Amino acid sequence: MGLLVFQVVGLSSQVLGCGICIYLNALRLDVTAEIELNGGGTSTPISLEELCTKAVDLNLKNDIFSAEDFQQAEQALLGAMEAWKKADLVKCVE
Repeated sequence: MGLLVFQVVGLSSQVLGCGICIYLNALRLDVTAEIELNGGGTSTPISLEELCTKAVDLNLKNDIFSAEDFQQAEQALLGAMEAWKKADLVKCVE
């Protein structure tokens, strides 16, 4: 039973990683080239966070994202994180 749960958890995180890479490709980041630049993922794997940062930088540089769009997204993220922390604190108190 435990092995089955572990495999399902691994599978869902792999699917999530693939989905993020597909989205990054849609944002005009050549994920395959980035992985190959990093040694093909054999020596030091590239993180999803690093790929996301490169995608944002690329789109800001090419004026696909404006600085205003980026700031609005950052504010929305900070607001969501704050709401999550408050909800988590309420659960801890109960």
